[in-house]
Amino acid sequence: MNSEHADILNALDQMQKSPHYAARRSILAQAEQLIVAQERELATHEWIKCSERLPEKDQRVLYYFMVVGIHAGRFKYGTCQGDALFASAAGFLSGDVTHWMPLPEAPK
Repeated sequence: MNSEHADILNALDQMQKSPHYAARRSILAQAEQLIVAQERELATHEWIKCSERLPEKDQRVLYYFMVVGIHAGRFKYGTCQGDALFASAAGFLSGDVTHWMPLPEAPK
C-alpha cells in the first residue's frame, strides 16, 4: 500500500470516528426508514370496490363516481349491495359510487 492509499484510509478512519459522521449516518438511516414506511403506506392505498368492502362510518375517503370522477368526503352508511351513501361539500352520492380509498393521515 502506498502512502496516498494509507492517507485515504486514515482519513476515512478519522471521519468514521467523528460525531458528525455518526449523526449523518443516523439521519440517513431515519430517512431510509421513512421512505420505506411511505412506500408501504402508498402500497396499501389502492381503490377498493364498494361491492367488496365499505369504509367505516364517517371515515374520510376518496370515492369514485363513474359520471363525474373522484370526490373527497365521508362514508355515511349502507351495505355492499349498492345502497352506500357518501357525503361531501358537493352533496350526497349513493349507489353510483363504485370504488373508494382511505385518505392518508395529515402531515405531522
